[in-house]
Amino acid sequence: MIQSFIDDDNGLDSTVLKSDVWRQLGEYAKLIHSIQVKGFGENLIDPNNGEFQSPSHAGSDGSWQGYVQYNINSLTEYDRFINLGVITQMESQRVRKLFENLKKEPFRFGLNHGDISLKNTIVNQEGQVILLDWGSAEVSVVSHGDIIQVMQCQILGEGPNIDEFKAFLDGYGLSEKDLTDLKHLLLLRAFDKLRWAIDRSPNLIEPFAAFAKQVVDMIMV
Repeated sequence: MIQSFIDDDNGLDSTVLKSDVWRQLGEYAKLIHSIQVKGFGENLIDPNNGEFQSPSHAGSDGSWQGYVQYNINSLTEYDRFINLGVITQMESQRVRKLFENLKKEPFRFGLNHGDISLKNTIVNQEGQVILLDWGSAEVSVVSHGDIIQVMQCQILGEGPNIDEFKAFLDGYGLSEKDLTDLKHLLLLRAFDKLRWAIDRSPNLIEPFAAFAKQVVDMIMV
């Protein structure tokens, strides 16, 4: 991959109003989501046709339905999430119903950047925002995929703040009322990432479990 060198300020250091940067990022996200792609997941298996696939593993065939079903099937009485304090047995049953409902939703799928944040931008003297680092790009639910990633950064205290998030939604052309399935998809993502950490990266279990617990607490109020 060849990239042009851009000699301007990183978005974190730019003097341009941060809400203006986030508004442009919202506009970009909408454009990115309109790119024609196929499939689901982060692996580009057919560049000519823009087809993506999620890696299959025990319990999932790599499809969206397989992804959701894997997370449903993992909610058992012996689930390690219970021992980690992420959910109780009763909450597990509630989460199962939420995930079952997600399987029925007629979601639209599109290309997601996967890591929209100020650190991945360069802002020039005219205030134009250049979006960098496409290493986390994937096909997922739109508009929700990139928005829940931005929400995750917000929950973790990495920004954006409330006004900047509203500017991001405004740039996209959405309001908070349009995001009815957002928290449930955020929960699904948090649970899936924690299950990945348990299987593949034990050193990340603690922070991923803490975040998953935060999302559970948001939803189970």
